[in-house]
Amino acid sequence: MPRSILEPSAVSLWFLCEIAICACDLAEVLGSAIALKLLFHIPLIAGVCITALDVLAVMYLQTKAFATSKRSSCF
Repeated sequence: MPRSILEPSAVSLWFLCEIAICACDLAEVLGSAIALKLLFHIPLIAGVCITALDVLAVMYLQTKAFATSKRSSCF
């Protein structure tokens, strides 16, 4: 099949996948914020901010760990 026929469907599937990813991320952030509210009586807005900072910290640490392990890898 020519690539031009598949391209519109690929773009639409990509767009739908991005929407699904955003929905899952939103559910995780709200779930964490609700858990912090129930456990520690933290307001929801503060819980969302704490969760977002936690995610950013984990992503930063993962990039540092990946860069370190990449240099010391045998492969």
